[in-house]
Amino acid sequence: MSAAFTDPAPGGCDFLDVAVANEIRTAYQERIYYAMEWDLDIGVWSAGDSATVKTWWKTFQQGLEYAIKNFDYWVDDDNSTYDPVGDSIGITMHTLATWRASAGLHDDGNDLADGTSFRRVWAWNANEYATIPWADGPVDTEDLAWDYGYIQDGDIFGYWIYQDLQNGLSALRWTRRNAYFYTNSTTRAGKGTDEADWATAIANAKSNYPGSAALGYLVVGTYGQYVAGRAGDDYQTWVEGDTGYCRVTGMTTDVDCSVQFYGIARAAHLPMTSNYVFDDNGNGWSQDVYNDLGQSPLQSAETHDSTTLVGDDLSGGWPTWCSDPTVSGDSARGYEFLFQATDEIVAICKWDFTNA
Repeated sequence: MSAAFTDPAPGGCDFLDVAVANEIRTAYQERIYYAMEWDLDIGVWSAGDSATVKTWWKTFQQGLEYAIKNFDYWVDDDNSTYDPVGDSIGITMHTLATWRASAGLHDDGNDLADGTSFRRVWAWNANEYATIPWADGPVDTEDLAWDYGYIQDGDIFGYWIYQDLQNGLSALRWTRRNAYFYTNSTTRAGKGTDEADWATAIANAKSNYPGSAALGYLVVGTYGQYVAGRAGDDYQTWVEGDTGYCRVTGMTTDVDCSVQFYGIARAAHLPMTSNYVFDDNGNGWSQDVYNDLGQSPLQSAETHDSTTLVGDDLSGGWPTWCSDPTVSGDSARGYEFLFQATDEIVAICKWDFTNA
């Protein structure tokens, strides 16, 4: 469970305490180099080190803006309440503007990663009694002449540096990955073809079911299919069902994470048909939008698998819903997931960072 950052408000902490400064450094490491899969270890400050070297803090500021601006990676999770179920337009990702809004950072209306997210103090105003925070005690923010930009040599180092970085880092909680299915059981299949009526086609399919291999009628790149079809004037049925779990690989083992999987359910397409009827076989899925396909447990692992089995292996026999699929000639009835299509099967990685 992520812990809160140390309060950096005036009088709230000692900026020279490397343990406090290392909260920022570790949070940056976990998000930018671990969660985003950039394999680099920047380490931490040790006792006796100066934690106020401005080049490091500028690196943190630049790195955050650069990651948001140039990589479509962080989910705009709306304070961890975002749920894409029912959406069809894809997962909502952070832009520089939405990240600034979530973090409460300054936004001057441009979309440039130019440092203007961060408060900068380079001079005091006419109230000369203002003091440097760590030297002589807390400073009254009303006595500051705020500017915005990356910290520079000659700037005053104060609690606002911590606050802005803490808020910016806390707004980055979830990342998005493409996922896929891996097979759990042998495809079961049955068929009845070129029959004069639907009842005969069903009877022949039942007698041929379950086959030990797929029939080969489904479009390559689909998964979890369950489909029945008719071609031309002859009643025919092809029934195939796959089961499997959602999987995402290549995850860091340096931070615990749970992964929530989503998939868009489509009406099943057979190559020889032109009309498609969506039927989820009672799975509770909605057509052409994201559906909840389960999640992985919180863990530190390179591979995350869902704990919910997806798809129908038809182990219970012929499905009760399977009726004449005809809309007109050449029709199919069922569902499929296009696991080879970008954005059709996705994973939202929910990180348990050290501080958030």
